[in-house]
Amino acid sequence: MTSRSCDRNVITGPALIPTLGPEAAVDYKGPSESVKKQTVHTYIQLSVPCRLVPALTAGRKVKVKAQHSEREDVEDLVMFLQNGRLLVLLLFLFGAIGLCVSICEITLGGKHVNCKGEKLDYIPQDLSEELEYLDFSYNIITHLVSGSLSRYPYLHTLNLSFNNISRIENGSFEVNFLLRNLSLFNNSLMEIPASSLESLTGLQILDVSNNFYKFPTLSEEFTTLVNLQELSIGGPLVSCILRDDFRVLRNIRLQKFSLKTKSSLENYEPGAFSELNTEILWLDIALDGNSSLLPYMLMDLAQKNLTTLRFRNLFEFSYYEGALDIFSFLPAIGLRDLVFYRGKFNENLLRQVLQNVQISNIKNLQLLSIDFARSLNANKSDGGINNLTLQNLIIQDVTNPDILRFDWTFTWFSQVIHLSIINVNFNFVPCDAWGEMTNVVTLNISGNRLLASYLFNSLCTLNILPNIHTFNISNNQIHSLKTISRLTANWPMLTKVDMANNFIGSLNESCVWQNNIKTLILTNNLLTVDVFQCLPITLEYLDMSNSQLDRLNMKYFLQATNLTELILRNNKIKFIPTGWQSPNLQVLSLEGNSFGVIDQGSFENLNQLRSLTAGNNPYHYTRIEFFSPGKLECDVRLVVAASVSVTAFIVIIFMLLCYRFDVPWYLKATWQVIQSKYRSKKDQETREYAYHAFISYSYSDADWVRGVLLPRLENSNPPYRVCIHERDFLPGRWIIDNIIENIENSRKIIFVLSHNFVNSEWCNYELYFAHQRAIGHAFEDVILVVKEKVSMEDLPKRFCRLRKMLSTKTYLEWPLEENRQPFFWVQLKSILGKGSQSISGQENISLVTETVTVVVDGSSEESLTMTQNVISTCLVVEYT
Repeated sequence: MTSRSCDRNVITGPALIPTLGPEAAVDYKGPSESVKKQTVHTYIQLSVPCRLVPALTAGRKVKVKAQHSEREDVEDLVMFLQNGRLLVLLLFLFGAIGLCVSICEITLGGKHVNCKGEKLDYIPQDLSEELEYLDFSYNIITHLVSGSLSRYPYLHTLNLSFNNISRIENGSFEVNFLLRNLSLFNNSLMEIPASSLESLTGLQILDVSNNFYKFPTLSEEFTTLVNLQELSIGGPLVSCILRDDFRVLRNIRLQKFSLKTKSSLENYEPGAFSELNTEILWLDIALDGNSSLLPYMLMDLAQKNLTTLRFRNLFEFSYYEGALDIFSFLPAIGLRDLVFYRGKFNENLLRQVLQNVQISNIKNLQLLSIDFARSLNANKSDGGINNLTLQNLIIQDVTNPDILRFDWTFTWFSQVIHLSIINVNFNFVPCDAWGEMTNVVTLNISGNRLLASYLFNSLCTLNILPNIHTFNISNNQIHSLKTISRLTANWPMLTKVDMANNFIGSLNESCVWQNNIKTLILTNNLLTVDVFQCLPITLEYLDMSNSQLDRLNMKYFLQATNLTELILRNNKIKFIPTGWQSPNLQVLSLEGNSFGVIDQGSFENLNQLRSLTAGNNPYHYTRIEFFSPGKLECDVRLVVAASVSVTAFIVIIFMLLCYRFDVPWYLKATWQVIQSKYRSKKDQETREYAYHAFISYSYSDADWVRGVLLPRLENSNPPYRVCIHERDFLPGRWIIDNIIENIENSRKIIFVLSHNFVNSEWCNYELYFAHQRAIGHAFEDVILVVKEKVSMEDLPKRFCRLRKMLSTKTYLEWPLEENRQPFFWVQLKSILGKGSQSISGQENISLVTETVTVVVDGSSEESLTMTQNVISTCLVVEYT
């Protein structure tokens, strides 16, 4: 899907050339006299967005803006337009309809937009309002104005790198609260736009590096970016790092922090890096003229929770010749990974690094694309590196192979587990090098210029690698498979050999291999049928793809009884022999070859075959009789009908089972338990309450409350302290005071809803006071227990609060079925939380249920009757 938001339309005419712009703009170039005199030298530029073309052609008014530095020239131009000349120019607009070209790639229904490299100087305003991802890199935007992104409140990722942005107005991101990833890399910002970013509290990744500000100081606005995980700052003009530059990051836990400075840092104030709180630190800092600053930086990183430290161009233009050990504080940092990318290294600097690494906790060291050269006064007598214990040592893309024996030995490999020497241009391995790799488990020497004869020397007695499991010699110049088999003859643990992208296969050889080799990769070689007599017969996986193989040797597959996966794609195999036997072969890939016939007996004896791919072959006759598909396999309509029928049958059975065993009810109840437990943990309060719950109920439901609800709560372990008016209201106090006080002294309020509750005036009062309390707390304090089903029609209009809660709040229903009742108690107790010792007050006393007999005279009886109405069933009074 592509966009129609193209202001980059081309409307041609003798004096009409469009430009880019969010609204129609009229400009002119050339001498002002040309416009005033309206001579043939007049040059007018008019840009009209596609969305304005219908309005112009329909005769509606459209705003036209003239841009020029000379006011009088603009006024003359406006007069020119008002005199009717514009009508002539607008004739060309009819050609604009249909000439609007697509400039942005739009996918996912308008949520992802890619406008990369379209030379736009503004952000289009006619994209989808549901836009989430916008790549606007490699354009020509010079500034962001307030509200330029206000149409896109759902924007999640915004890439504005490689523009020319020098100014960002406050309010540019005022509605983009959902923005998580913002890149302003490689622009022209003269300062870090902190005030513009202050509202982006959800921002996780921010890159404002490689701009033109001179100071990397982060202002107080960055304290609001509490969710920040990755931050990149700095640029080619940053010459100093000051003590308080990163102070605002002290309480923000970053995953990654990157800093770039000018080619030679001039000053570093001790303590600057001590404010950082990050796991990964990337420093693009050159110290050619001030190498003594590095110890202060490393000192500030000591005792930090730093796991990865990466230097880029540590010495950009010169080699370090000083005697000071500038890495002396490296062991004090709890690093796991250390990376050097680019920059100049000599044996002196490399030795300093390795000597400090071997006494540190560093387990992974990478030397990538560094420029290594020996010093003119290199000393062979310096001690070797004998205790460099590393999990991974990667030396890659180094043009000078002298780095491998920088100290004239290979002792620094002796304690390495996984060793990678990739694209270092070495073409042979000395005997003493093999002797230092006895602890290597994985050896990757791909991408070099190695010949097999330079790898193996029959006079070497030290090429025994007792621990190696994986050997990768891909992308070299290996011709002989036999020589590799002789090289690995004393590697008893070897299981995988990768020889892809070599020149293997042209020699007729016989080989003897270790019995443990299970995986062999020979893709992109020059294989012939003779290669099969030099393959290990213990293989389980064999890849011979893209190797010009034209025939197969079936005898090999009879011997290779462990082979389970064979990849032969993209070769030149012209014939599949009959009676192919490979007892354990499960996966066979034959696509992209040259055979045109598959005989009926080709795969008949491959009893374990589970996957066969043989497409992209020039078939002209195919007969596989041992596989006889039925009508169902060949008719897509039957397959679809059968699939739909089976699926529908399973769904119906599942629905019936769910209905029979009340599965939806149990799922709903379980979900409510989980939600209530989460809320109870989230809303823990430090205040102490007298009761765990206040129960509001009608007198008609008192038997259920006293006989069922109270025993369950007060006899649980730990018990709940519950307030009910019959027992816990203070005699002699006004009923309203009792209600208010006990509701305030209860953590939760339980309403037992029934038809009798609805008809109770006092229950409405209790509901009102609970609602007032919820204003200062939360409606999670209110628990609705529906004892009898109450519909909205049953509720009088005066119960507006109850209506609202029933329509917006999840409530508990008392199930009549006994098998559902245990779930009801689990739900209720999960909402109440655990009974705790934080509830103040005395233990509950037993509920008094005796009938009180009061003998009164006639006048007293009338007075008592009024009191009874007020107390609302606090006591059961029997008159005699």
